Amino acid sequence: MKKLQIIKDVIEIIDVQFGVEADTNYKFKDDVGLDSLDEVVIVMECEKLYKISVEDDDIRDMDNQTVEEFAEMLFVKYLKDK
Repeated sequence: MKKLQIIKDVIEIIDVQFGVEADTNYKFKDDVGLDSLDEVVIVMECEKLYKISVEDDDIRDMDNQTVEEFAEMLFVKYLKDK
């Protein structure tokens, strides 16, 4: 699994779940318009997809993260769990 694939997957999840065509530099709250419950949906989809566990501390500041920053965190988690 490569980081680029994770970025593509996160962008696809945002598109499918919320109908927003996001970009790597989009912030979840300001640019995509997601609230905390929407963010939980994304996290749960990613946990299921990559068979990883994301802790609350990992996403505490998700509102201000870009799609790429979030994907980087997932990539690190994925590498650690494999």
